[in-house]
Amino acid sequence: MRAMRSVIAGLLLVAMPAGAVPGAEAPPVRFVAVHVYIDAKTVPLAAYQFDFTCAAQTARIVGLEGSPHPAFAEPPHYDPKAMTGHRVIAAAFSIHDAPDLPTGQVRIATVHLQVDAGPAPRFDVRLVTAGDWQGRRINAEISYEIGVTP
Repeated sequence: MRAMRSVIAGLLLVAMPAGAVPGAEAPPVRFVAVHVYIDAKTVPLAAYQFDFTCAAQTARIVGLEGSPHPAFAEPPHYDPKAMTGHRVIAAAFSIHDAPDLPTGQVRIATVHLQVDAGPAPRFDVRLVTAGDWQGRRINAEISYEIGVTP
């Protein structure tokens, strides 16, 4: 009987993931939504590219979502493999006519993050380029707002 207990205990230890402590719970995680906005002022926004970086190693980018505006409702294009490195370069364009494109400040995307317990991660969001319906580069400003995903 004693030998049987030793064998079962040994099998349990081998089956446990490396670094796991028996009886310890996984650290709590939370999900954070980072809403990304572009303000193109009075010019209809037809295209954009932005670079999003999360400085914390305790956060992972887990998804990207499009805009509530119909011109950018589909998620922006990005490289899913690059996303695993705490950085994503996202881009989108719309073929809508100028009157159907957004002007002023518009939410263009939402970046979803899984964040481990601990201090809040820092983000860097940089606008690479923005363009109008004729393919001309426009002056625009990028910003973001942090919210918690339900």
